Amino acid sequence: MDFMQEKWVPRILDKAIAAVAGRILEVHGATLEVGEDAWEVLRVEAGVRLDHGGRGVLTAVESALVNPLSRELFRNPPRRGERIEVTAVEGDGDADGYTVEVTRWPG
Repeated sequence: MDFMQEKWVPRILDKAIAAVAGRILEVHGATLEVGEDAWEVLRVEAGVRLDHGGRGVLTAVESALVNPLSRELFRNPPRRGERIEVTAVEGDGDADGYTVEVTRWPG
C-alpha cells in the first residue's frame, strides 16, 4: 500500500478549494479566490495530516478555510457578483481555531 505523499497535497488542496469556491458561487453568486500566502498556509496545514491520507487534506481545508470563511460570510453575506479573496489564514487549530482575512470587491 502506498501512503499519502507530500507531492499529492497541492493537487488535492486545489480540488478542495475549487469545491468550496463552487459552492459559494452556487449559493451566493460570488466568486472566491485564495491568495498565495493563504494557499501556502493551507498547504502546510494539510501536510501535517499526511498520516490521514487525502482525508487529512480535506480536514485541514475544512478547519482552516471553510469554518472561518463561513463565520465571515454569515456575519457579512456576499452579494451576487462580488469577488472574495482570502488573503490570509491564521491560527493553529487550537481552541481558538483559525481565522481568515478577506478582501472583497463589488460585482
